[in-house]
Amino acid sequence: MKFAGDKSSQKNLTITGSTLFAFFQKLIKNKKVNVLFRIAVTVFFFFLVNKSISQADLKQLLHTINPLVIMAVLLSGIMGFYLQVIRWKYILQSRQLPCNGCIPLKTMLWGNLLGFLTPGRVGELFRGIGIDPARKSDSVVAVFIDRLLAILLVVSTGVLFMFIQTTVLKISPPLIEIISLEILLSLAVISIVIIKVSYFRSKKIVSKGLSLFSTIVHLLNMKIVIVSILAHFFLILQTVLLFQMFGSPGWVTNSIIAGQSYLQMVFLPFSIANVGIREYSFGVFLKQTVAKEESELIAFGVSSLILFINIILPAFIGLIWIIFDKNNKIKASGK
Repeated sequence: MKFAGDKSSQKNLTITGSTLFAFFQKLIKNKKVNVLFRIAVTVFFFFLVNKSISQADLKQLLHTINPLVIMAVLLSGIMGFYLQVIRWKYILQSRQLPCNGCIPLKTMLWGNLLGFLTPGRVGELFRGIGIDPARKSDSVVAVFIDRLLAILLVVSTGVLFMFIQTTVLKISPPLIEIISLEILLSLAVISIVIIKVSYFRSKKIVSKGLSLFSTIVHLLNMKIVIVSILAHFFLILQTVLLFQMFGSPGWVTNSIIAGQSYLQMVFLPFSIANVGIREYSFGVFLKQTVAKEESELIAFGVSSLILFINIILPAFIGLIWIIFDKNNKIKASGK
């Protein structure tokens, strides 16, 4: 299906920064107390997790930075983001939403901005509302599918690495990971019960959930699976390179730490952009291989660079694009 030649479709694609900001402001206004609470939680976690880090520690971190490694990390981040954009394009195609030109890239960058500004990245669900104003709900569903696929891959990778750690490396998982696994298994059992019991299946919310699950299953194809795996691979690679640079030895060990850490973050979506939670998750698993003080310092350094490269930088580019689009009313088609 081609969209580039459809003038009426392109007209619907027109969206200005002011429209997006108005929608976002309305969202924030309705959830002001929740937002303030999440900000407070973010600040609390950040200072709680990083309270032992001194100025001398920060200077030590700066001295260990290797420009070549940073370039490799940045390249890995760009590749991972590019693959996420490709997956998003495939999902838009599957939902028969416009995806020509710069639409996937533009909306992904906007989503990073909205996700950065909202706790739990809730705002990211609205990254596609301007693609077709007549199909806002469809665009939200598309984003939900995209995020769910990413989460499922993170969970699958984390569980696999946890299995390797306990069986091959003979390292017992930390208590919080055991709790997370129990929660995951409990959710799986509850889901099976809901699906199997006719009483629950008759409920509207359950039927909608099953319909969405069916949509995701039919959506999956080899292209989306491969792109998703590669995107997560580059995130793991990026994290491992930073672990190595800051002093955590062992590519295999660091890969397992990274995979399990991102799994842990799924169960702790309390802070904005995972600030504090990311350091905590990295630190929990680094403590199994390096000294506690060293693990906290490495976790802070890695988390800070991941935050800047993967979240702040794309969000800033998205903000610039919104301002540019606001002044010139550039259509989402990129023309």
